[in-house]
Amino acid sequence: MEKDKIESKTKHLTYFKVENFKCFKEFELNDIGQFNLFLGDNNVGKTNVLEALLIDSNLSQFLHNIASSFVERNLIFTVNSSPEFNFMKLLFNIFLKEDKIKFDLKYSDSKSENYEVNLMEYSDLTQNDLKNVRLAIKSNNNKENGNKGIIKFKVNEKIEIDYIDYSLHFNSYTGYFPFVGMRKSYGDDLILFFSESIQKSKLLTKELVSELQTFIPNLENIEISSGIIQNKNFLIARLKDYDGAIVFPSFGEGTSKLLRILLEISYCKNSRLMIDEIDTGIHFSRFKSFWRTFLKSAKKNNVQLFMTTHNFECLKYLKEVLLEDDMKEFQDLTRSYTLNKLPDSSIKAYNYNFNEFEFALKQGIELRGGN
Repeated sequence: MEKDKIESKTKHLTYFKVENFKCFKEFELNDIGQFNLFLGDNNVGKTNVLEALLIDSNLSQFLHNIASSFVERNLIFTVNSSPEFNFMKLLFNIFLKEDKIKFDLKYSDSKSENYEVNLMEYSDLTQNDLKNVRLAIKSNNNKENGNKGIIKFKVNEKIEIDYIDYSLHFNSYTGYFPFVGMRKSYGDDLILFFSESIQKSKLLTKELVSELQTFIPNLENIEISSGIIQNKNFLIARLKDYDGAIVFPSFGEGTSKLLRILLEISYCKNSRLMIDEIDTGIHFSRFKSFWRTFLKSAKKNNVQLFMTTHNFECLKYLKEVLLEDDMKEFQDLTRSYTLNKLPDSSIKAYNYNFNEFEFALKQGIELRGGN
């Protein structure tokens, strides 16, 4: 996992625009906060927003991020004998009349970035493109194959050519990507997050224990232990009133979800993290504690969050938490976005700051969207 690369991104997005990606012909987000919650009807594009935000200055990392999100949501396709070019079109599902995907980003330090991803056939390449492709092939120890597609990746007007291996498929991806899927809670990857980001520091371990005590009041310590079940490593909990060890999955989906988000926030320090269907697995009686705990953790770690929900109650609990005395400083950092499909089939994000969505909730105004 490329931890150094993740920690190097210290800026937060303030503006984001994407063209010709998934269901978006053109889509933009204005006045982005540190904590951003997306609401809207089913299939309006909320998860696609999170996937677009996986854009990275390294094309290979971006492709890894996108493909991994497909695997995360069990949207796995078999390439078989289809040309890699067609596979990439399937992967991105871009508008066929506009093969060029564009991204525009602006950050809190006033800097901007723009990217273009262009899927091309060998027959479309210039002589200079072909030269760059051959160099990429040589550096990757691959043999040229004219049936393959090429991605031309432009970063801030500088053109780079990335060669796509014909054998590329979803299951070939490994490594970290900053996306928490709807059903993802406990997993073996949490052991790595814990060992690399938390375990090395007594203070960080103590802070994580304190955060988890909102769900496990008698939690005393967290450790990595093997041999609990079939000689497999697990994160285990040590409780104040119990002499044995309890594996974290035993505490249920909600606690495992909180543990995952806290560890991913720690691992994504100074960067951004996308969380799909943030409310999944969390009982309504615990949601205020859930919001309070991981928002404070994200603030401490300088992590920018982009989250989706299908549950209107999720926004109500967020509002109630932000009205608490020790959470009022989070109000200016929080945004709610409602995604709506317009009559021309374009998708627009309506932005609400805290005061605006608090007023709407008081007046009983529906913020989930709909035609």
